[in-house]
Amino acid sequence: MSAKRILLIEDDPSFHAFVKDALEKKAYTVNSAYDGVQATQILNKTEPNLILVDLLLPEKDGIRFITETKQSHPSIPIIAMSGGVSQYSPSFLKAARSLGASHILEKPFVSKQLLELVDKCINGI
Repeated sequence: MSAKRILLIEDDPSFHAFVKDALEKKAYTVNSAYDGVQATQILNKTEPNLILVDLLLPEKDGIRFITETKQSHPSIPIIAMSGGVSQYSPSFLKAARSLGASHILEKPFVSKQLLELVDKCINGI
């Protein structure tokens, strides 16, 4: 069985590395994007089993990316991530959920929380 592919969209380099490392340690294949435009280009070339997207991104934000992706690839589950210093994070996460994100994950989180949710999405639970 081939490794499950995850598209990770996160513009913060250190947080991107943290998430990617945790996923790769669980033998997931990770395609990396640092903004919504780059993510769309990757999505058009390869279909992931799951998408992890930060909501505050340059070029094309996560909300717009989720909206477009749910129209073009409705069956791919999406985990929306946001938090930290933004006062708007709770409302962004709520909006992401209403636009089609399967799950939301508020930052900061630990790798155990991330991996439990990813496993749940990948296994269709």
